[in-house]
Amino acid sequence: MTDLSIVIVNFNVKYFLRQCLQSLYKAQKAFSFEIVVVDNNSTDGSREMMHKEFPGVLYLYNSENTGFARAVNKGVQACTGTQVLILNPDTIIREDTLVKCYDYMHDHPGIGALGVKMLDGSGQYLPESKRGMPTPFVALSKMMGLYRLFPHSRMFNYYYMGHLDRDTVHEIDVLTGAFFWTRRDVLEKVGGFDEEYFMYGEDIDLSYKIQKAGFTVLYYPATHIVHFKGESTSKNSLGYIRNFYGAMLKFIRKNFNTPLIRMFMPILSLGVLLMAFVQASVRVVGEFGRAILDLVIFYVLARLLAIWWGDFSFDNALYYDNNALHILMLSWSATWTLVFFLFGHYRERSSTQHYFSAYLTGTFVNVAIYALLPSELRFSRALLLLSAASAFIYFLLSRIVDNGLFNRSWGFNPQRKGHTIIVGRIGSARAVKPILEHYGQVGESVIELLPEDMDHLSQLTQFRNISRIVF
Repeated sequence: MTDLSIVIVNFNVKYFLRQCLQSLYKAQKAFSFEIVVVDNNSTDGSREMMHKEFPGVLYLYNSENTGFARAVNKGVQACTGTQVLILNPDTIIREDTLVKCYDYMHDHPGIGALGVKMLDGSGQYLPESKRGMPTPFVALSKMMGLYRLFPHSRMFNYYYMGHLDRDTVHEIDVLTGAFFWTRRDVLEKVGGFDEEYFMYGEDIDLSYKIQKAGFTVLYYPATHIVHFKGESTSKNSLGYIRNFYGAMLKFIRKNFNTPLIRMFMPILSLGVLLMAFVQASVRVVGEFGRAILDLVIFYVLARLLAIWWGDFSFDNALYYDNNALHILMLSWSATWTLVFFLFGHYRERSSTQHYFSAYLTGTFVNVAIYALLPSELRFSRALLLLSAASAFIYFLLSRIVDNGLFNRSWGFNPQRKGHTIIVGRIGSARAVKPILEHYGQVGESVIELLPEDMDHLSQLTQFRNISRIVF
């Protein structure tokens, strides 16, 4: 009987799988362990790489993509460990991760499953390290993006448990399948993953079954891993929206099938359809289409302001109703929209600083143009000021909606090109850089970091422009 079995499901991520396995073999271990890789019919050369470079790994190759849950269950059936770690191939573990998790689980028999703190490829904390149960209200808050507007709220961000400190051990509801440490007897008791889930949702379902069986699900941040988070899946794609939120709805139907919950299901289903519609619209209109839409909306707002100001100041709603002023208001609208476009307002990674810089620039240009006009065309400074205020409010609100409620990029998503950290011994960059170049992940420069400096990684990424971390 082996102490620990590590089960990895691979699908066309050969280079990440290699890094993951290398980090596992370099990790400290005071116990016996085995690794089982289940391949879901990869076509990127993973099979050849595994046979050549990792002959000691039990490699199970499926003739078709059976989905994550079924592949994990197949791997668990083939392994012999008393403790089981389900691990994504696009992860890198610390040298102390296996030892710390194994010892903690061994010393606390009441724990049914354990997860650790996860960082993304740029060293930022991943909120899915700890999650709450997606009841209908929690799922609705997630779909609407309310968790982004209220990140520390227990009510609106219970899905990511934003009210809990990320550096403290907590009992939680849900672990992610990227790092799911459990026990063989627990898996046998609850029946493993539900194979009705093809992708997403199976980790929520398993966490829930473990708790129902009387075990604790624990968030354990005494160690952390790097999770490159779905390198082969676009989080803005229609397929992701359908699979992720569809799995969430399936979980709710399966485990909370009461008359009250059934009343919520049409609302949740409508939310999924709305998000898919928004994303489909985004893919069609893109960055340019959104700018044109904002131009039209802003011009309509300017016209409404002219009607209100004419009625308020001159008791005549049509006081400013003339073609020359309409053209002037259209030019104001076009100026602000163009400047915001040039400053990247419609791009996902545009910063707040860019927003205010664009607003001030657009306002300055409009004021300068207005001041140079003949006196007969300078209809009202008040209208210009009102238009400037509406531009500020409208674009600010649209930014909140884009990045908050819908959580979607309205245009291109340029790859950040910061520095790349390579963790390893001297000469690591020479060996790893070709892999990074293959995926287009090399940034402005490469920084080599020794493994003993990993404890300072989180602090380092706060002060450096980091694009990637590899091991």
